[in-house]
Amino acid sequence: MGKAYVDAPEPFLLFLEALIRGRYGNIIRAKGLIPAGACALRFDVADGRYSVRLEDPDSVQETDQNAVAVFIGHGIAKQAIRRVIHQKNIAQRGKIRFTAAANQR
Repeated sequence: MGKAYVDAPEPFLLFLEALIRGRYGNIIRAKGLIPAGACALRFDVADGRYSVRLEDPDSVQETDQNAVAVFIGHGIAKQAIRRVIHQKNIAQRGKIRFTAAANQR
C-alpha cells in the first residue's frame, strides 16, 4: 500500500467526478481522509455520488498521520488511481487500499 496525498483540492474534485463516471473501474464505495496541499480532505463515494469535506487546517498534521484512502469495486484501475493520489515517501503519510467487491447477484 502506498502513501496517500494530493497536491491541491481542485484536481482531486475532478478525479472524483471521473471516478463516479467509471473512468477508474466500477467503484462501488470509496472513502478517505487525505492531505491536499495546505488542507486535508475527507471524501466519501457511494451510489454514484460523492461528498467532500474540507478539514480544519489546524488538524492537517494529525491528518498526515492518519491519512487513508479505500476503494472498493471491480476492475479498479489501481495504477491510475495511484497516479492521482501521489505516492509520497514520507513516513507519516497514510495508505491507499484497494478491495475487490464481493460478487453481487
